[in-house]
Amino acid sequence: MAGAVLALAVLLGFRIARIPADTIYLGSNLHIALITPLIVGLYRLGWPQPTRLIEAHSFPAVLVTIFLTGCALTLWSQRGFIGQPGLPRRCSLLLLACSAATILWWVLVGGPDLVAVGLPIIGLFVLRAAILRRAARV
Repeated sequence: MAGAVLALAVLLGFRIARIPADTIYLGSNLHIALITPLIVGLYRLGWPQPTRLIEAHSFPAVLVTIFLTGCALTLWSQRGFIGQPGLPRRCSLLLLACSAATILWWVLVGGPDLVAVGLPIIGLFVLRAAILRRAARV
């Protein structure tokens, strides 16, 4: 539960300080802030079956949360999923497509958590940085 509290504190801190959060980091923090209390709550209610199911898929489900965060940001934020105002919408759509591909990667490849989830998230960070660097040169 400490992880959820810390994730909420970071999200709140960014909001209070008016610092735009990295969009991929935002998705992963939202995942931690939402999934941890859900697992703890279900466990305390004495519902072990759904708790085990959610717990077993909570790590790879961060890819889904990042994707859903990206969808929301692309649709309703001027900064988009890329997190930078003034860039063409296609930049956010490219990152969103790659985020969807990470979910497909997890489903098809699976394997150890680092390969199935960690590497795709690192790839999203690298892609976002590359898009921002290229946009700065144009």
